Amino acid sequence: MNNMDVVERPAAAVGRVRKSVAEIISVRQLLAKPNLRIPLYQRPYKWSLQHVGQLLDDVLQHKGKSAYRLGTVVLHQDEDGLLNLVDGQQRTVTLGLVARALYELRSCEGDAQAFKPDLSQLRFTGPVSRENLHRNYQAIRRRIGAFDEATTRFFFERCEVVLVVIDDLSEAFQFFDSQNARGKELAPHDLLKAFHLREMGHLPEAVRMATVQPWQDADQQDLARLFHDYLFRIRNWAKGRPARDFTRADVAVFKGVNLQGPQTHPHERLHRMADVYVAGYRQHPDRQIDGQQLAYPFQLDQTVVDGQRFFELVTHYQAQVAALCHFKQLRDQLPETSTAHRILTTLDQYEGHHRTGDQYVRMLFECALLYYVDRFGHHELSRAIEVLFVWAYRVRLELQSVRLASIDNNALQGVQMFQLIREALAPHEVLAAPLPPVVNAVASRVESLKELFKQLHYEVS
Repeated sequence: MNNMDVVERPAAAVGRVRKSVAEIISVRQLLAKPNLRIPLYQRPYKWSLQHVGQLLDDVLQHKGKSAYRLGTVVLHQDEDGLLNLVDGQQRTVTLGLVARALYELRSCEGDAQAFKPDLSQLRFTGPVSRENLHRNYQAIRRRIGAFDEATTRFFFERCEVVLVVIDDLSEAFQFFDSQNARGKELAPHDLLKAFHLREMGHLPEAVRMATVQPWQDADQQDLARLFHDYLFRIRNWAKGRPARDFTRADVAVFKGVNLQGPQTHPHERLHRMADVYVAGYRQHPDRQIDGQQLAYPFQLDQTVVDGQRFFELVTHYQAQVAALCHFKQLRDQLPETSTAHRILTTLDQYEGHHRTGDQYVRMLFECALLYYVDRFGHHELSRAIEVLFVWAYRVRLELQSVRLASIDNNALQGVQMFQLIREALAPHEVLAAPLPPVVNAVASRVESLKELFKQLHYEVS
């Protein structure tokens, strides 16, 4: 590669030339860019101490070479001239931490020429990022004593990156969608975050920041589980589709309509009306007096409204899952003498509840309960818990080994509970589901479940 390569392609429809510029630059040149920043769609800073240690070891090991290539950094240059880090974020931020630590060390030693990196735009607000930044910076400070003047010069001048600057946002997202700095594929929910942030491009940055902040603050494993275990499976099962694993190929399940352009189809009208009314209610001057809020009327099986409403939907169902699927809070709303209360208590305590297959069954029960409450609220909740328990846990009693495929099949065959809930107009249509009794209970370590089935008159033989 030459020091700078320029690739030009005709731009479709817009009549201008788009350019991708690739050049080899030093760490000093990269960190000296005043308009370098981390865009909203990026994931938190998560490099571990092992990653940091490996980077420093690499620099020290190769310091005798004329140059050392650290990898590729991909930037998107937006209309304001800002350079958004698309790929190589984790590495670039860590290089900035090393440079900052070296600056502090050299300044304390009286070096007036010490390079001070401009990190003002490389800001993170989430607690995960802040914790990792602090931990890694302290580790770097402990290590840079091994950087003498020659090593410091090598780090800034001879350590290099391949810098790719792209001015076409869609192409930048193709890079973003591929891999993170260590080569690990982005999770499906990361791709959705990027997509829906892009759909919010018409909003002021302050609004976008406020909208995405709950996502940034959330535990990313909890977010992944929300999509994988609940939202994806409920949406698919309700439509009679299998839902074993939520992968990158399935992200279209959570892409819907963009309400910023002109109305294209009649089915969008309902969503436009809800969107406009909720926005108008929230922005009305009366809200400054009465302090009232109006939640958007989300439904688990609804068409997704792209952009801001998607992030609100995620926050809404995070709260719903916390309220319903952590049974202690739900039990407190039920009479202690009720069968529903006993069911929820038993599911947390029976002998085999911790097994993988039993966790699959519990997930099936939780999904059905979440879907029921999403549609009918707490109407007939105790009875719904009984019916959904019998429907979900029948497979646990009748199989010695429960696999994910068993759960998927149970959702789609026989009494198709999710489709029944979707089509029901009132709770009694769900509660009257014709559930067959258990024919042959062969599972072990489920005696308390068997007792519940007998109490509910679904005899266990």
